[in-house]
Parts: sequence; C-alpha cells; structure tokens
Amino acid sequence: MLAPSRDFEVAVLETFDAVKALVKSTFGSSAQVLPFGSFVQGAHLQDSDLDVCIDLPKRSLEGAAQQEVLRKLLGHCGSAPWRVVEARLQKSVKVPIIIVRYTTSDIEVEVDISVGLQCQNLRKDFTDRLVRAVLEDRPMVVDLLRLVKTWARLERLHKAWDGFISSLGWTLIVLFFCIQTKKLDEHRRWSKDSVGFLLAMLAVPEPRRKCNQALIQQHLLEFFVPWLMARLCFSRKGDQILQIGGFLLVS
Repeated sequence: MLAPSRDFEVAVLETFDAVKALVKSTFGSSAQVLPFGSFVQGAHLQDSDLDVCIDLPKRSLEGAAQQEVLRKLLGHCGSAPWRVVEARLQKSVKVPIIIVRYTTSDIEVEVDISVGLQCQNLRKDFTDRLVRAVLEDRPMVVDLLRLVKTWARLERLHKAWDGFISSLGWTLIVLFFCIQTKKLDEHRRWSKDSVGFLLAMLAVPEPRRKCNQALIQQHLLEFFVPWLMARLCFSRKGDQILQIGGFLLVS
C-alpha cells in the first residue's frame, strides 16, 4: 500500500552511487557520503527525496566552510544527468543545503545534500536507524505511516522549510500514536543488530506481506479523529472528501 515501485527503488540506489562518485571525483577518494532520512527508515514514498550528507576528513567544515563545499559541488552538477533545483546557501540558513535531481532509467530522483555527518553530536542517521528497527516486521505500522505521510504531502504540510512538520516529525507522531494506543510495544527488547547499527543502508526491501486493509482503515480513522473534530468545530468553509490509498477522509 503506497509502497514505492521497485523501479524507483533501483533508481534511488543508482542515484546514491552517482552521488558518491560525484563527491569523490570532486573532493578525492577520502570523502564520505552518508544517507539518512526516510530511505534509511524504510518508510519512504514514491518520489521521496534522498537525503545525504558529505564529510571531508581532516578538514574543518564549520560555518562558511560548508557553503564553500556545496558551491564547489554545484559546479559539477550543471549538466545531464544532473539538474540543479535550489541552493540554500544564505548566511541566515541554519543548515546549508543544495537540492539537485539525477535522471537514471527515465526516472528522476531528487537529492538533498548537506555537509557534516553529525548533528548535535549524533550521526545524522542515528534516529533513522532506530525508526527502521521499530518498523522492522511491522508492515501495518509502515502502511499507516505511509498513508499519513501521503496525506501530509497532499495537504502540503510536510515541508519543514515552509514552517510545517518535517517528514521525520510526522513519522515520530505516528509512532507515538501507535505506542499510546498499544499498536506498538514500547518495551520491545532490541539487540544491537536490530537497532540498526549493522543494517545495510538503502537496501532494496523484499516484498512485504499484505495487511488487513479494514484494520488499517480503522487505525487511520482513529489517528485522525482529533484533527477531524477540530476541523468540524472550527472550519466555516465546509469539508472536502480526500481519498488516500483507497480510504476516504474528511479534509
């Protein structure tokens, strides 16, 4: 349900390899590229952005140095199969980033590139690996999460840059909901492997077993009850019917 196509999954893998090749050709073989975000979590959607960060060992990457690195990388993204979408390199931007697109096998993948492997003394993929471990062998939670994230995308409420909740934020909200409603065991014991330290990044997932759609629909409606009640109480423009993944929601 709402799972990305296998062609898209393969295109993302090819794009990640292309990013690594681009970074190493620009900065040398010691340069590192780390994926993070929804692809590492295993909860990405069709056409989700690929988030990566780069690191240059033995080089200070604080402040303006990050902008310098990204500008240099931009100089190598001006021709096919690369296309520059946006560069957020202003001094006022907390985390400098460039957004590019790479076309492979007639599929275009958007890549958000930042500098530095850590954020607040943690690797940028740390939370994502924890989420991946929680979602492991829980296809119903993954389906619920993808439905909510699709709704947020359709409502244009998924971009932190625009002042809304980020993709990770929506993921954590859904996981919190599942824990509070006993759909997810918060006391599950994790081994070091299951936490995700040794999980392969961006591995193309095996086909998952199908879930009971009626049960997922029930969980989805339960998740949106507070939001629906708020809209019914405060909206004066009437309600619309929004269809997500075969389910009808009031919007």
